[in-house]
Amino acid sequence: MNYKLVARTIECTADSDPNVKWDSKYVGVIDSIMPSQKPSRIMWDAIAPPYMMMCGAIDEMGERALQWCLEEIKKIENGEIDEVDSSTEAYVFFLRKDRPILFEFQYGENGPEKGGEVTLAQFKLAVQTYLQFLRDPERKPIEVPFPE
Repeated sequence: MNYKLVARTIECTADSDPNVKWDSKYVGVIDSIMPSQKPSRIMWDAIAPPYMMMCGAIDEMGERALQWCLEEIKKIENGEIDEVDSSTEAYVFFLRKDRPILFEFQYGENGPEKGGEVTLAQFKLAVQTYLQFLRDPERKPIEVPFPE
């Protein structure tokens, strides 16, 4: 399957009152043939299962944390360090050069859930793209091919 990484603003609607709406930032890896201008609920549900935890972790990070991740990735790529363990409010993840990045969601129904393995290159692309989106004052949507 071919995927694309999408970073954009989506309009959200409250479950309890369809008249209550707000804009939210979105990062997701979706099927490349899916239109990326779908309503928010469809976009969240459309994230490809292997990348849901990665997108959730990135979505929780602010600009400073994303920039820090990029700096740590560069250190790993340059051989300065071997790995980094980090976390957000709900996710723990482990950055490693030659092994998949493993994400752990802390609030699973049966305790922490592990999964969402991605390569360092995939994670780096997702972080760079979302950071670029967040830094754009106009928040123009970004879509790029996502390597499998």
